[in-house]
Amino acid sequence: MLVPIQQNAGLPNDITENPVVEESIRINISDDSDDSETHDTSDHEIKYNLTSNEQAEELVSMKIDRTVATHKYCIICGGNTTSNLMLIPEKARCQSYAKRKLFIPAGDRCCRSHIIFDSFFEEDLMKIKVYSNISEFTSKELSCMMENLAIGCDKSLFDQVSDFSMPETQLRLFTSLTWENLLQLKEMLTSLRNFCNRTTTQAIVTFLFKLKTGNSHELIASILHLPNKGVVSEYIKSVRCAFVQDILAKHFGYQNTTREKIIYETSPIARTILEADNEDLILICDCTYARHQKSTTNEYQRRSFSGQKKVPLCKPFTICTTNGFVVDMLGPFSANENDARTLKTILEVENTGLSDLLEARDIFVLDRGFRDAIEYLKSKGYKTAMPALRRKRKQLESLEANRSRLVTKVRWVVEAIHGILRQKYQLLDRKIDNKMVPTIGEYFRIAAFLQNQFGQRFTSDKDAGEEIIARMQALVDTPNYLAEEVETGKWARKKLIFRRITSNAIKDFPQLTEAQLILLFTGTYQLRQAKSYLAEITNEDGSLNVDYLKENATILRVQSRSRHCNRKTYTSFIDYTLKRNDVSGICRYCCDCANGKRTVGCCSHVAAIIYYLSHARYLARIINPAEILTNRFKTTGFVGVQENSDTDEDADITTFPE
Repeated sequence: MLVPIQQNAGLPNDITENPVVEESIRINISDDSDDSETHDTSDHEIKYNLTSNEQAEELVSMKIDRTVATHKYCIICGGNTTSNLMLIPEKARCQSYAKRKLFIPAGDRCCRSHIIFDSFFEEDLMKIKVYSNISEFTSKELSCMMENLAIGCDKSLFDQVSDFSMPETQLRLFTSLTWENLLQLKEMLTSLRNFCNRTTTQAIVTFLFKLKTGNSHELIASILHLPNKGVVSEYIKSVRCAFVQDILAKHFGYQNTTREKIIYETSPIARTILEADNEDLILICDCTYARHQKSTTNEYQRRSFSGQKKVPLCKPFTICTTNGFVVDMLGPFSANENDARTLKTILEVENTGLSDLLEARDIFVLDRGFRDAIEYLKSKGYKTAMPALRRKRKQLESLEANRSRLVTKVRWVVEAIHGILRQKYQLLDRKIDNKMVPTIGEYFRIAAFLQNQFGQRFTSDKDAGEEIIARMQALVDTPNYLAEEVETGKWARKKLIFRRITSNAIKDFPQLTEAQLILLFTGTYQLRQAKSYLAEITNEDGSLNVDYLKENATILRVQSRSRHCNRKTYTSFIDYTLKRNDVSGICRYCCDCANGKRTVGCCSHVAAIIYYLSHARYLARIINPAEILTNRFKTTGFVGVQENSDTDEDADITTFPE
């Protein structure tokens, strides 16, 4: 007699709106010769379903987690829109069992948005609920699943790329992209074709693997199970040529952009700082470098040797907006050509077309290396923003230092772009072979396009940006009156007895939060610099290796060591209001370093002292950045060879976004 068996008629608590009843048919088999004989089916319960033609098919019950068996709604999100549902592909069912040991019955459905290349998105796979710990298989289904798993286990990484079965986490390690990003890129590379020995996807992943890691062709061939390095070289060349033809020529560079696009990619904060109109372009320019081998050609060796880096290199030239959108990356140019001459060359060459995008009153944000191009740019009607030149002076004047701080508040983006490209695509940071020099510019442009297309735009001070900008604007024209008093009274020349700062010293100093310190320092960068600087001047017992004395009840005089040279010390003055626990509690400050007269923010020496006295000493432990390195190379009596004074403008330029 056929007996219907109802299992798990209920559903999990989160899926109660779509009840389902699963039915199977059990047949007890007994020997005609001995009706009393029983069969043990505790481990493998044999069941049968009746097919449409009345034929029984063997079922095997096993203790394996499974999902609910239904075709009425999505097993992931519960959606029941018929037009949006699809049968779960066999590849996705095998993926579920291989990744989570979770069996999905044939006939189950899910929303189309959960599937990519016949597989689940990784995050969606983790959302599938377990409905029962008993699964039933037909012999055909079990055989098919075992065969698919066996085939999957025997696949090479190259095969997994071909059928899109490589896990997305592994793909990101290989290429920095997701499967969705890779599909978009594949659709843009229209000239790239499939061949009998590789697909377009395999070629793109091989190219991006080279760009991402910078590994040799031999190593890439070994990892991807390719025949030899020549095959890798062929794949990389074909993809690079496709990038140049289909993407760089149509979707990248100032030839393929408009003023409106660049204006859209400009942050409002930068416009406020630089006092620019809504229709003005703001372009940040700078050179980066690509190191390569020495050349046997003497002429090229002279042109490619950098006197600053002391290595052979060439210099790609970056033009970007204030939120990190790369307008173009030109060159590379020779190492012995300075930045100013390079910019003049770019603007004077008619076939580049950059001048067609520009109008009078557009703003170039530059560093000091472009000082020789300032007059040329002004003669063209353009505005320039560049940190002040100290020349042979010991210090910048207060207003010069403030204006420089406004420039570096905007200009850090181009340095962040260079740093991210080198970290994300390590080929650009390696010493390249000379045979790659003719094409290295294309690699930089491809990396810049990928950053534009799939990377994030930069924002400065997300939480308190408007408040910080308002403070900077209010203080930009404020002289440093404390520095004037110090110079007039010759306070720094007085020989007085200093005391060592301890956690119990100066108890009346204002107590500030990190948010208040960020506002005081006009950004997060100076706070990070203060933490690093504090780590150097903090002893093992937590005490501070800094001497101080009080000029009067509220003015603190501090002596601290230079970041670059042990023999050099700086004297700082901090005027504060007793126990006023907000930003206004820090009234004035100055230092005798290059940027010590700044009133928009402060130098690292002042920032480190304020950070310690107002916040860090109240922490259970002051965490020292890279403490393991400091302890490993700790020496006594060491004297640094770098005699340059601390210049915070240069430091601010190299900051990275959080």
